[in-house]
Amino acid sequence: MASADTRQRRRERAAHRRQRLLKSRRESLPVYASLGLDAAIRGIPQTWRQMIYAHPGRALCPQLDPAAAGIAGAAHLAEHLVELMTELRIRVPIADVTPPPAGIDVNLTDFWSVLWPTWIMLHALAKEAKLRPHELAAFKAVMDVPMIDLMVEADDLFQSRLWVWANYCSRINDGICWVESRPVQVQGKRQQHEVMIHAEPARKREFHIPGTTGTRPAFHVGGCYAGQVHWAHWPAELLGLPADHPPLPVFLQSHALHRMFDRLPIGHESAIHLQMVISLCQPKIQKREPNGNIWVECTCPDGPLGYFVGDVIDGAVLIRSFLFLTMQGTPQHRALSKRLKMQQRDLEYLELDQFRTYLHSDLGDDPVLSRILTECGLAHLMTLRKLFPPPDGKISEHAAFVRKYLGLAGKKAA
Repeated sequence: MASADTRQRRRERAAHRRQRLLKSRRESLPVYASLGLDAAIRGIPQTWRQMIYAHPGRALCPQLDPAAAGIAGAAHLAEHLVELMTELRIRVPIADVTPPPAGIDVNLTDFWSVLWPTWIMLHALAKEAKLRPHELAAFKAVMDVPMIDLMVEADDLFQSRLWVWANYCSRINDGICWVESRPVQVQGKRQQHEVMIHAEPARKREFHIPGTTGTRPAFHVGGCYAGQVHWAHWPAELLGLPADHPPLPVFLQSHALHRMFDRLPIGHESAIHLQMVISLCQPKIQKREPNGNIWVECTCPDGPLGYFVGDVIDGAVLIRSFLFLTMQGTPQHRALSKRLKMQQRDLEYLELDQFRTYLHSDLGDDPVLSRILTECGLAHLMTLRKLFPPPDGKISEHAAFVRKYLGLAGKKAA
C-alpha cells in the first residue's frame, strides 16, 4: 500500500497536469475561435479534446552565442525574436469557414504551437478510432487543411525573415549578425526550433587623412549572406590599379554613416544601413576624378538615392562622405541647376537639395514641376512617396511656392 507521502506526490503531479492542461486550453481556445474552429473543437469528445490540448507544439528557443554577447544588435535580436515571430503570418484556408482562395491569417507562433499539433493529433485519432458521422464532421474543418504544404511555407517564411532580422540588427560599427536555425526534438518535451544567434564584431581601423592632423576611425563594410559574413573588397582594376594588385578592403567613416542616416529619412535606420551594405559590396562606380575621388551610387530598386564619395588611402578604399542625389557636385544637381537656370543657393532656398522635400511635399502632383524633375532624372524620388508617406500623413504644399519663385505660376504642362 502506498505511503501518505507517495499519495501526496501523486496528487501534486495530477494537479500539475490539470494546471498545465488548463493553461494549454486557455492558450489554444482564442486561436481556434479566430479560425472559426471553436465549434468544431467543442464537437470532439472531451477525452480527445484533452489529448489535443495536451499535445505539445513547437516552441521557439533562441540562444545567443557567447562570442556575440557584447554586441548590441545580437542581444537585441535574441531578446525580441519571439516577439517578432508573432508578426509573421501565413494564410490558412479553412473549409466551410472562408471560401477559397481566401483564408485566415495566423501568426507562426499560433500555427506551430496550436494548429499544427491539433492537425497531427486529429489525423492520429481518425486512424485509430471508428468515428460516427457527426464526429467526423467536427474533424473535417481541421483535417481538410493542407497542413504539410503550410508547414513548408511557414518554415520558408521563418528562414527568410531570419536573414532580414539579422541584417536589420547588424551595424558595421557594432557587429554583423547571422542566424542558424533548426528544429530539434527534446525527449519528453515539445519540439523546439533552436535558433542560434551569432555575430562578428566590427572591424575598426584608424586612417590618417592627408592634409589633416591625427587619425579618423572607419569601419569595414560587411553584411550577412547565406549564413556567412562577407566583408567588402573591390577588385583593383575597378579603381584603375594594375590587375595583379590584391583586392582592396572598403571602409566607411563614421561621419559618412551619420550623414547617410540624416540625409535619407526613410523607413527604419536599418533599411538604409542594409542598402549601404549592398551598394558598397556590389559597387556601381559613377566616376573617378583626377584628384583620386571615387563616386559610388547608393542604389535602390528604382534608381540612385545619392553617392558615396571616397578615395584610396593606406591600401584601402575609404568612404569619407555621403551626398544626397541633388546635392552640389552630383550629375542630378548639375542637370537641375541648368534646367532651372539657378545657382546652389537658390536650390538650397527651395529645399530641392533635401530628400524630405520630394517625399513629403506635393512636388510630384504638379504637372509642370513633375515634368522638369523627370527630365533631370528625379522621377523615382517622387514615386517613393507612396512607399514612405509623411509620418503625420500630411503632404506639405510646396509646389506653389517653387513655381512662384521660378516664375512658373501661370504656366501649364505642355
